[in-house]
Amino acid sequence: YLYDEADETIEGTLFQNNLYHDGSVAVRDGETWIAWLEFVPGKGEHIWIGERGEKRGVFRKRMTEQPGVYANPTLTVSKAGNLFLSYEAESEGQWDIQLEHLDGKLDTKRKLKLSPSSGTDIDHRIVSTEERLVFVWQTDREGQFDAVARELNLNGEMTNIETLSEIEAGDWRPDVTILSDGSVVVVWDTFNGNDYDVVARVKKDGAWGSILPVATTPAFEGRARVATNSQDEVWVTWEEGAEHWGHKYVGEYYPGKVFVSLTDERGPLHRFRKIHLAKLDVESGSLSPAKEPLPMPSIDEAFKRRPEVENQMPIGAYYERGEIVFDGSDRLWLVYRHWYAHILGIEQDHHYEEGIGVYARCLDSNGWSKLYRLAPDQGDGIQRLSISPTQKGIEAVWTVGRTDRRPLKRPQGLAYASIEVEGGSGDPIEVADAVKPNPTETAEKNPAPPTTAFGGKEYHLVYGDLHRHTDLSLCMVPADGSLDDVYRYAIDVARLDFLGVTDHSRDIARGSHLSLLWHRSCKEVTRHRLSNVFIPYFAYERSRKDTDHNVISLRDDRLRPHEPPLPNFWEECDRDTFTIPHQPFFNSGLWEYNDDEMRPLLEIYQGCRDSTAEEPAHEGLGLGYRFGFIGSSDHISTNASFACVWTDQLDRESIFRSMQARRTYGSTDRIRLAVQAGEHWMGEEFTAKEMPPIRINAEGSDEISLVQIVVDGERVKTFWPNTEHVELEETIDLEPGRHSVYVRLEQRDGNLAWASPFFVEVGE
Repeated sequence: YLYDEADETIEGTLFQNNLYHDGSVAVRDGETWIAWLEFVPGKGEHIWIGERGEKRGVFRKRMTEQPGVYANPTLTVSKAGNLFLSYEAESEGQWDIQLEHLDGKLDTKRKLKLSPSSGTDIDHRIVSTEERLVFVWQTDREGQFDAVARELNLNGEMTNIETLSEIEAGDWRPDVTILSDGSVVVVWDTFNGNDYDVVARVKKDGAWGSILPVATTPAFEGRARVATNSQDEVWVTWEEGAEHWGHKYVGEYYPGKVFVSLTDERGPLHRFRKIHLAKLDVESGSLSPAKEPLPMPSIDEAFKRRPEVENQMPIGAYYERGEIVFDGSDRLWLVYRHWYAHILGIEQDHHYEEGIGVYARCLDSNGWSKLYRLAPDQGDGIQRLSISPTQKGIEAVWTVGRTDRRPLKRPQGLAYASIEVEGGSGDPIEVADAVKPNPTETAEKNPAPPTTAFGGKEYHLVYGDLHRHTDLSLCMVPADGSLDDVYRYAIDVARLDFLGVTDHSRDIARGSHLSLLWHRSCKEVTRHRLSNVFIPYFAYERSRKDTDHNVISLRDDRLRPHEPPLPNFWEECDRDTFTIPHQPFFNSGLWEYNDDEMRPLLEIYQGCRDSTAEEPAHEGLGLGYRFGFIGSSDHISTNASFACVWTDQLDRESIFRSMQARRTYGSTDRIRLAVQAGEHWMGEEFTAKEMPPIRINAEGSDEISLVQIVVDGERVKTFWPNTEHVELEETIDLEPGRHSVYVRLEQRDGNLAWASPFFVEVGE
């Protein structure tokens, strides 16, 4: 990595416990207050509050009697000096937002539950006046995230929850500020059916106005933050990524050049990011960018890497996750993360991570201040960064470090620091000409899963991915994106119904299920369950080259190191866990061991290397092993490989059991394929005097050009329907004995699908 050279590096003070994390900071009467989580291995987390200042020195108090599962502990100081602690708490898979009003001894005067819905409630933000608190967060509404708001006066009276969005797709990461007349301004990310936009909405005199577009180009635009100065100027920052974000992209594998097929036109979730900053006129909806944009020299360098490429993008340059506040001198502070992976997509270099730099600048009428770098660095995409204004600058708290396969070299835990700058003109920040962004497009609600009737029951078709990586895996740290990148991609862009994030066990504290990193991964699983519309599973990749398998589980305690031989690991597992072999590319000993119950599925296609595994599949089937087929993405690839499942119920366990039953197929697009033989679904094992007629029902995403029946690895029948909808019933003659029979199809556009085999014993 390369980093912008800072004018001054400020070494943060580390808390003494490296299991502290997820901190936030607030300032009251010149004293710095911090809230954070302490991870207790095997038990959960405690919430702590601490104060650091001249009045009492260092003071801290544990706010929880028993460990629980928490996120985003946040301190809020009202204009009247009242101190509030809010946080998100999980109980039996349900996430809710809690608020505690604290007295002078940090005892709880009053405790309120802010989110009464039965769905997930996460990512809350708060702003206060002397009379009230305003909360915003994202909530599960009928299987999608919506941005909502609620107010609380200091007498404990709460308003009804108000939904901010007016479109049918997902809303993420709202933020809120209040003007001097009491008007409320909220910004958030919204998915328009194609990409993410940033929008705003203003509540004035008790009524919400229309939604204001802030950033609505075809690029990824999100992670917005908002702040207001003493003159009621509203400023917004957000980050921009690539166009076609999350749309279909497959990788390629060249010997000696792994993962270098990343292009400017198409690519993975995290090719580059750059930060925008603008003043929002809440009356007209016009946007005035800062006349002097944030200096981002790595963006310029990245554009020079490949002058021969048309429509270049600054691949590998990252300026992202900006946080903004105005200090007591009305200077705008922007704290953000930056690094430059300058060889990304050009040279083979992977399995590394060198830290994510935390940078800060302030902006006033004189322009940008010098560049500060806060040390130590952060370690992954969802580690928290929190800032609070002071009279002359900011206080910052951030989580640092990571745990993975390498010997520990960088510090871990929680760090805090102060930055103060003298002077400041007090004049307004200069802006460029105002523009009026175009309204965001209207998204359509995702359709209900297709259904089919068979054997007197109704089955639903669901699409998922059971081999998906994030920046917790060292293989392709910058390009894979963070956990929140992956979840918003899966929910909104790919429209997946289920997901297994399979980061490498060796990169999750070397496979320790009692590690903080695994605990954080499991929290994101439960935080992103959306009714019975999107279902994530506990999962990881058991990274062992000779028998590399992905582990999918209903349980959060199955993480293990890769050292035990595969049969020994299988013996540890019950029916609430199964494994899927990594494509044979990494499995020299793939067929050395077998357990049909513990290994019910095989990746027949993988988007990362754009490769099929029909030949190894035939080898395993020839050995008498029983497994179904799915498609998987692995690293970087998006929207190009699907694990397709026919399930009798749309819930977490039913989909899991349907995968174990091999009622699956793999595809490279959203192709609908149902294959039955007599009374049997694809994937079933049965005996018969002769093979029952095979019924094939398929709906292609393009014209289906070819359908084949494959028996014992041989393509025995071929049909050329040349239509998008196929209904066939065919008979085949089988010799006595055991056989595997499956159906594969091809489309005119090159997309493929493979139904799981029937396993039939033909006899007298």
